[in-house]
Amino acid sequence: MPSRRRVLGLLPVVLAAACSGGDGDARDAESPSGSGGGSSRQAMRLETPLGSIDLSVTEGSASEWADLVKCAAGDVATIWGKAHGSVRVAVVDDATFAAAADGLDGSTAAVTTSDGRVLVSPSAARSLTYIGRQVVIAHELAHVRLRHFGSDRTALWLKEGAAEWTATPDQAPRIPARWPNLAAAHNARQEHFTGPPPAQQFQRDARLGYEWSAAYVTYLADVAGAPALKRLVQSRSDEEHASSSARQLLPDSAESFAAWLDRALNSGS
Repeated sequence: MPSRRRVLGLLPVVLAAACSGGDGDARDAESPSGSGGGSSRQAMRLETPLGSIDLSVTEGSASEWADLVKCAAGDVATIWGKAHGSVRVAVVDDATFAAAADGLDGSTAAVTTSDGRVLVSPSAARSLTYIGRQVVIAHELAHVRLRHFGSDRTALWLKEGAAEWTATPDQAPRIPARWPNLAAAHNARQEHFTGPPPAQQFQRDARLGYEWSAAYVTYLADVAGAPALKRLVQSRSDEEHASSSARQLLPDSAESFAAWLDRALNSGS
């Protein structure tokens, strides 16, 4: 199954991203497999803080996508360090993406395939800001870096929340704007947010599941500290044990998740 990253409308403002990355060496343009003769594929090797990334672009500006990928790779490497081996990212046509993202709706902007490739849908990505596109790519690169796809048994809330926490840059909008579905459910008291979401939440309401996961992981990093969160992620705790392992990270005097969330959502921090 691909790791699924949906466009959630978390980044409604236009922001400019400033980051540094390695140079990309453009190779000869190639005809994409299975596409019409009028389109071409540009391929390049990017040297980034995350490691070598093989980027292929079927639609859009190759240089713009290269800048986005380098920025995203830098965000991931800052937290998790360099990847082992090369990483593959492809900006593909709608038909190729739809086949890889079978069962996902048209708002999906990127997926990580079971063999570790990141596929990006330019059609869906156009609805995002520059930072939004960077976050989507960084989210998927985080999955690749941590190998959180395929048969990995890590709790869904932990791997998705950690990927979102990794991908969200300092320039992102304030918390209520990042998590609109969570804010609405919290203010309407539709859910009792006392811990991380159960796996079933992603079937009931995937948007809320992603935001809830991101919020809980952000809470753990804020209260227990980023090093403790990273150890939890690297332990690859499964659905049965992840919640109890997370609670063990928290000091006795820690603010509850419910109180932290209420403060975060209503203070606009």
